[in-house]
Amino acid sequence: MFTLSQAGALAPELPAKSIFPELQDALETVGKAIVTAEPGSGKTTLVPPVCWALEDARAKNNSPAAEVLVTEPRRIAARAAASYLQTLLPKSEDNLAAKVAFSVRGESTRGHNTRLDFVTAGLFLRRLLADPEISGIGTVIIDEVHERSLDTDVLLALLCEVRQLRPELRIVVMSATINSDLFRQVLGEDTPVLEAEGKLFPLQEVFAPPPARVRRISERGTSWEFRDYLADLALKHRIQGDTLVFAPAIADVEAIAATLRSRASHPERILTLHGQLPPREQAKVLSQGASSASEEALKPGEGRIIVATSVAESALTVPGVRQVIDSGLSRVPSRRLRGNAGGLSTLSCSRAAATQRAGRAARLGPGYVIHAYDQQTYARMEPDTQPEIMCSDLTETYLQLADWGQTDLEVLALPTSPPPAAWQQAEKDLQALGALDADSRITAFGRQLVQIPAHPRLARALILGARLVGERRTAQVVAALQADVRSPDGDLWAAIRRAERQGDKTYRSERSRFEKLARRYQGMATGSEGFVSSLSARGGQLGQDNANSQTPSSPANLEKLAGDLSVGLVVGMAFSDQIGRLTSKDGVYQLSGSGAARLDNDSSLSTSKWLAIAEIGVCKGGNDLIRLAAPLTEELALELGSHLKQEKYLAEFRDGKIVAWQQQCLGEILLQRQKAKIREPERVLEAEYQRVGLGFLSWNSKAARLRARLRWAAQYLPDIPAVSDQDLHDNPRFWQVLLSYFADGKNAANAPVTTWLEGVLDYDTRRTLEQEAPTEFLLPSGRCTAISYPDDITSGPPRVQAKLQEFFGLQAAPKILGGQVDLAMEMLSPAGRPLALVTDLEHFWEEVYPQVRAEMRGRYRKHPWPEDPRAALATAATNRQLRSR
Repeated sequence: MFTLSQAGALAPELPAKSIFPELQDALETVGKAIVTAEPGSGKTTLVPPVCWALEDARAKNNSPAAEVLVTEPRRIAARAAASYLQTLLPKSEDNLAAKVAFSVRGESTRGHNTRLDFVTAGLFLRRLLADPEISGIGTVIIDEVHERSLDTDVLLALLCEVRQLRPELRIVVMSATINSDLFRQVLGEDTPVLEAEGKLFPLQEVFAPPPARVRRISERGTSWEFRDYLADLALKHRIQGDTLVFAPAIADVEAIAATLRSRASHPERILTLHGQLPPREQAKVLSQGASSASEEALKPGEGRIIVATSVAESALTVPGVRQVIDSGLSRVPSRRLRGNAGGLSTLSCSRAAATQRAGRAARLGPGYVIHAYDQQTYARMEPDTQPEIMCSDLTETYLQLADWGQTDLEVLALPTSPPPAAWQQAEKDLQALGALDADSRITAFGRQLVQIPAHPRLARALILGARLVGERRTAQVVAALQADVRSPDGDLWAAIRRAERQGDKTYRSERSRFEKLARRYQGMATGSEGFVSSLSARGGQLGQDNANSQTPSSPANLEKLAGDLSVGLVVGMAFSDQIGRLTSKDGVYQLSGSGAARLDNDSSLSTSKWLAIAEIGVCKGGNDLIRLAAPLTEELALELGSHLKQEKYLAEFRDGKIVAWQQQCLGEILLQRQKAKIREPERVLEAEYQRVGLGFLSWNSKAARLRARLRWAAQYLPDIPAVSDQDLHDNPRFWQVLLSYFADGKNAANAPVTTWLEGVLDYDTRRTLEQEAPTEFLLPSGRCTAISYPDDITSGPPRVQAKLQEFFGLQAAPKILGGQVDLAMEMLSPAGRPLALVTDLEHFWEEVYPQVRAEMRGRYRKHPWPEDPRAALATAATNRQLRSR
C-alpha cells in the first residue's frame, strides 16, 4: 500500500507539496479539483502519487485499489513524467517503481501491477470510447489543460458524462496557467481551485529582431533566412549552460540543427527534441547534459544547444538550460471550410506561449532569453493560445462523439464549443466517407474507422486501399501522411521513396503499424464494396489516360499500377474532395471540393493534368499552395470521384445577355459543357439586378433623357410613375417586357429601353407629361432646342442651351409645368462655349450682358451684339447673313 507520507517524501522541497491537505479534502468530499501552479512547482511529479495514495486508502476489504491515470498532451511528456517519478520512488519490497507506467501510441509499459499510468490524451480518449465505464480507474488527472488540445477538451467533456454514472470517479485538472472559471463551468461550481506557488528564478529578456531583409515566414512555412538567423543567434550568444532554441516545425528543427552542426566546434553537442524523435534520443536530451557533474569543466559556450518544437514549451523540464532563443513562431492547426483542407500552418505564437518558452530558462537557476523579434511583434501577438477546437479539422472528433452517442453541442460540456460551420462541415465530410448515414448516425463502417488510430480519411484509405493496391503500398502512403513526411516540391511518392532509403525511424514504425491494421480490417464489410469492385474491374484502364483503352482488366492490375499512380489512388480515396485538375499554365488546379490551389512551377508534378492532393497550405492572397500530392490519370480521377459526378445546369448573365450551359462536373471541376435552352430567366435577371440594379441595361442618351424627365416630373405630378431601379423592377409593365426580351437570348446592347419606359405610361399620363414637361422649347430665334431635366429638384431647374443671340427679344424666363417652374438658360458664345447660366433673365440683361458684350464683340465681330438685347431680333445668323436677307 502506497501512503500519503511516502508521496510527501518524494520531493519535499517542491512547492506543490503545500496543497496536499487541500487536495485530499477536495477529492474525499467532492471528488474533483482544479490545480494551478507555476512552472517548477512539481505538480506533475507530486499530485499523481498523492492520488495514488488516496486510491489505496479508499480500497475496501482487500479489494484491489483503483488505478490512477494521468493524461499528458504528448508522448514525450508521458514518457518523461513516468521515468522521472520512477527515479524518485524508493526501492522497496513492493517495487513501487514497477507500478508506474506510461502508455503511448505503439508503446506501453503497463502490467497487471500498474497503479499509476501516464498516457497521452488521444490514447486515453480511444480507450474511453471502447470502455465508457473505464472500469478499474479511480482517478483521472488531466495535465496541461491550458494547452487546450482538442483531445483534452473532448476527454474532459466525456469524463463529466461518465461521472454522472460513476460518481466515485475522481477528476483533477492541472496547469501552470489556467482559466479556473472556464473549467469550473465544465466540472461544476463546487470544484475547489488549489494554487501552489512556483519556483522561477530571475530572468533577463532581450529582443533581437532579424534584419529587415529577413522574412520570418514564407509561403511554405519558416523561411530559410530566418532559420539561419536563429542558428546565428544560438552560436553568437552563448552562456554557461545549455541553450534551448524554439522552432515551429520538425523540418525547421532539423534544418537549424544541421546548420549548427556544420558551424559548431562541438557538433556532438547539437541536439534536437521533437515528438517524432526516437525515445532513446529523447531520453538523451532529457538526461543531465550540461547540468551533470561535468558542467563545471565546460566553459561558457561549450554547453549543449537543443533545437526543439513546442514539445519543450511545457510539461517538460530540459535539464541544464540557462538560455532560451524563441523564434516567436508556432505550428498550429489550420482549417479551411472551403475545400475541406486542413493541416498545420506556421504563425506567430501567443504571448502566453512566449512566456512559457521564456520560463524554460529560469527553471533551475537565473536565465536569459532572446526573443528573435521586436517588441512591436510581441505586442501584436494574441494574448492566449487559441483552443484547437476553434481552428482544427473536426472530422475525427465528430466521428468519436457519434460513436459515443452524443454530437449535440448544447448537451456536451465542452470548455469551448466549436464553430457551427466547422461542425456541420465535419458532419458532411463523414457522410461522404460513409461513416455517417443520412440521419447522421454512425454506420458500421464508421465504427471500424473509429477503431483505427488515424484521421477518418486516412482510415478509410487504409481499409479500401489495401484491397486495391495492396497492404504495403497503402501503409506506405498512410504512414507518410501520419508521420508528416515532407517533400520540397510536393511530390508525395518521392517523399516516400526518400523516407524508405534514409531509414526514417518514425515513418518505418508507422508503416509497420498500418500494415498490421490493414491486414486486420481489409476483410471487413465497408459499405463501399461497389466502389471497390468498380475500381478493381477497371484496373487496367485506370492506368491509362486514354478513356477508350481496351487494356484487359482484372483486380490484380491495380496492384501493378505505377508507384506514383498507386499513391495517387490511395490519396484520392482519403481526399476525393481534393482531386485537382490543371486549369492554367501557372500550375493552378481546380479542386473537386471547392476553390483552387497552386503547384510550384519547378515541381516534378508540374506536368500532371490530374492530382490527388493530400495537403494544401493556406496562403494569404492568391491561390493556396499544394504541399503534398500524387498524380492521377483522368480515368482514375473520375473513378475516385464518381460520387461527385453530376450534371449541372448553369445560367448566368454574361456580356449583356443570358447564357445557359449544361455541364458535366466532377464536384466543382468542369469536365465538359454545351449550350442549353434558357430556363428560369427571371432567376438569372433577379440575381443580376441584385448585383448591379438596372445597370446591366444599355441606357442610350434618349432613354437616359426620358428617365431623367420622368424622375423630375414625378416630383410635381402625382400621376407620373416613379422610375427608380426598384420602382421599375416592381412595375410589371416594365419588368415583364424586360424578362420576355432576355428570355429569348437577346443582348442588352439592342434592348429598346426607351420603348419600355414609355410603356409604363398610359395615354392620359403621356399627354400630361407632354403638356407639363415637354421635351423641347421653341427659342425666340425660331429653333427648337431640347430641355435637359435634372435627376431631382435639388440639382436645379431644367435647362435649355443655345447661343446667346438666340435669346434676343426674350423678356422673361420661359416656363413649364403650367408656369410653375422657370427654365434655366445656358447661354453660349458663337463658338459654342458656355458664357452664363441664367435663372434671372431681367438681371442678366441689365447687369451682366453689358459686360459680356464688351468682352465678346471684339472677339466675335461677325456676330450681332446689340446694346438692347430685349429689343433685338433673335438669330443664329452672322451679321453678313443678316444683311444678305
